Amino acid sequence: MKNYTFAFILIINFCFQGFSQTIDKETETLVRELSTKEISAILNHDHEALKDIWAEDFMVNNPANMVINGRSIVFERMKEGTINYSAFEREIEGLMLMENSVVEMGLETVHPKEGAPMAGQKVLRRYTNFWIKEEGRWIIKARHANVICGSN
Repeated sequence: MKNYTFAFILIINFCFQGFSQTIDKETETLVRELSTKEISAILNHDHEALKDIWAEDFMVNNPANMVINGRSIVFERMKEGTINYSAFEREIEGLMLMENSVVEMGLETVHPKEGAPMAGQKVLRRYTNFWIKEEGRWIIKARHANVICGSN
């Protein structure tokens, strides 16, 4: 799994290197604020707030090694308790601007609650969020997250 994640990151980096621009402070600040709001909304199961952050056709390659298409399916997983955390921290390690999109990469630490996979454990994972600017606002169009082996 580590090899796939590394390959994914390399491919993204090389494919978009020619399109990448230095991210301006205003965009960086806004994406960082939205990223923080996303965490709060996930912890509070605030689907209305997440509708403002996730695209309707939001696609996730999740830590359970499944690709999920559509934020409604992610909401279902939250309702059934599969996505349920007592704590969620994110360290943004890099942001790259490309035209009307931003790639956000870093480290997440989550503490799943009872009923969720890996409940009661501290879980470290690498993540990538792909933001796009649509109708004047930044939303997450796609996401990839994988558990760091041996972190729990």
